Amino acid sequence: SAPDHKREKFEAYKQHLEGLHKVYASRCNADYLLIQPDVDNYVDVQLEKILALGDFVKEGYEQICYLDFDVVPNTEKNIFEELDLNFINALSLERSYKGHMKTNDHGRIRDARFQDLLDYDAFDPQNVYVKTSAKNAMLQLEDFDTSPCLINTGVVTSGKEAILKLDFEARLQECKDMLDEAREDSLYPEEISKYFKYNNEVFFTYLIEKYKVPFYDTGYAWNFILDKKRPEMPRHNEIAHLIHHVNKEFELSFG
Repeated sequence: SAPDHKREKFEAYKQHLEGLHKVYASRCNADYLLIQPDVDNYVDVQLEKILALGDFVKEGYEQICYLDFDVVPNTEKNIFEELDLNFINALSLERSYKGHMKTNDHGRIRDARFQDLLDYDAFDPQNVYVKTSAKNAMLQLEDFDTSPCLINTGVVTSGKEAILKLDFEARLQECKDMLDEAREDSLYPEEISKYFKYNNEVFFTYLIEKYKVPFYDTGYAWNFILDKKRPEMPRHNEIAHLIHHVNKEFELSFG
């Protein structure tokens, strides 16, 4: 489902990535299974990886660590021993514009920066703030508490019981229905809500927050994201057990 330039990077480094994944799985005394879905639609591919967690439980696995294919292991630590598998463990990102609101003598007004983003149509369906807003709009429809958080699903580690409590496959249609409703009935401006799309991270976070699925935020230690905001490899004093090459610049890890 990746665009051409990213697909070319995957093809160039496929053997490197798969080989290192296998080495890390062996270090963790784990089976390594490379998921190659039959679908190529971006939304379906992303949903497939969350559905796979439940599929592996059905196959008898008690502990599961899912890695996006662009994640490079950078540690000798066993992730299954380092994290509490009674929880779903993943990186939680926070995006909120509450800090960009200010009040003058005439009442509360939007910060100019946020207003500019709206005026120039600077948002898109993959924007973390947009996805967080979609998740919160879904929760608001049923009067559940909201948060400024969105869970990144590039690395997800959990045990059987937490995955069963998530029950993603059985609740997927509920997620789609709630997002459809939220798109039409949202407290967010149309400049934001028009970009509400089906998304695995939106649905994943919505279910965890709504159903109070045990969750632990690993921070960047177990999902160190390299992207436009964080383009460089971690410094020697930063904890980065798993490096997530969202930018697909795998040469930073492999040369």
